Amino acid sequence: MRSLEDEWLFGWDDTPGIVSVWAEGDGRVVVWRRVGGELVREDVRSRPWLLLDSLDDLAHLGTRLGREGSGARFLYRELGGAGALRFVVRGDDLQTLSQAVLRGAARRLGHEVRHLRELGDERVLVLPPEEQYLVASGRTYFRGLQFDDLRRLQLDLETTGLDAKRDRIFVIAVRDPDGATEVLEARGDGDAAEAELIARLVAKVTTADPDVIENHNLHGFDLPFLDQRARTLGVPLALGRIGPPGLRQRGARRGVVAGKDTTRKVRFVIPGRELIDTLDAVLRHDFAARDLPGHGLKAVARHLGIAGAERELIRGDPRGVAARPGARAALCERRRRGGRGAGARARRRRVRARPDGTASLRAPRRCGAGDGRDRSTARARVPARRAGAARPSRR
Repeated sequence: MRSLEDEWLFGWDDTPGIVSVWAEGDGRVVVWRRVGGELVREDVRSRPWLLLDSLDDLAHLGTRLGREGSGARFLYRELGGAGALRFVVRGDDLQTLSQAVLRGAARRLGHEVRHLRELGDERVLVLPPEEQYLVASGRTYFRGLQFDDLRRLQLDLETTGLDAKRDRIFVIAVRDPDGATEVLEARGDGDAAEAELIARLVAKVTTADPDVIENHNLHGFDLPFLDQRARTLGVPLALGRIGPPGLRQRGARRGVVAGKDTTRKVRFVIPGRELIDTLDAVLRHDFAARDLPGHGLKAVARHLGIAGAERELIRGDPRGVAARPGARAALCERRRRGGRGAGARARRRRVRARPDGTASLRAPRRCGAGDGRDRSTARARVPARRAGAARPSRR
């Protein structure tokens, strides 16, 4: 019999083969699964929710707020236990639900409240739509899949500098899910050549159709740089499996600053494809082990023993590197091997073996689990208890 702790970690829903989830704030959800090696798409619905420490900020809703089963527009349920975040509140649309809380908070505090995060973790918890769906459904990623069942792609950019507003991408290394590595080079130095290089990358990803894209510092550098250059050059960055071209954003603790709001960080995401940044795994490892000489790609690869002795080490400004005789070829070879290193680090750090021989690949902050008897609300306790939430009673 599966224990409650196993349900917390692995979820209670046994649906196998989920490789990606994309959810909108209005409850629309798309799930992609690998079934017998084939990609299957499922369109489902889920009701957005959040956790509150009290219902005071929703009192202004009057009869539009009611207990679950009442038929009210906004529904709530009180969780059991003595924790702080004890009310699960649901609505048809996440934005509408959030705005209702913000209006009530503004009345209570006597001033405008723009974001739920201004209320503090002790008063409210709201997860990204994909996590809300997984929490409420009890589903989890990669159940029943072997590591090699996933279609994985690694990429790495080489740029002329670190400022995407003025510097350029001139080399992109790509290792496709079948193991073939290709180094794409800009066929010139101007805007047109860089735009054509990015378009070739988009075509490469679309053709390979990976479930997972991997890179070291993907969220801190490569994706933000690629997004800025594509927008500057007017190249449609159609890397996702659905929706219009362009990367989407989700709030994150480790990411890049979102526009002019320096207090908020975001990560770029790609609908239909999961993103694994091996730097996340490196930081988690070193937080506990404290044994790494550094967190950079070369240092970690050497420490883990996955850097070949023939690996080319190139020092200096990339602009100078690109201009030195013979260095460009060496740089391309470094990019090619760098893609293999990122894939090896992902394999070393993201896999949890199970007794039955299958493997669970841990996707950050996206594992469904919870109480099998009270599906949507009880599953909410896993992230909620970290913020002092009440523990629901098991019935």
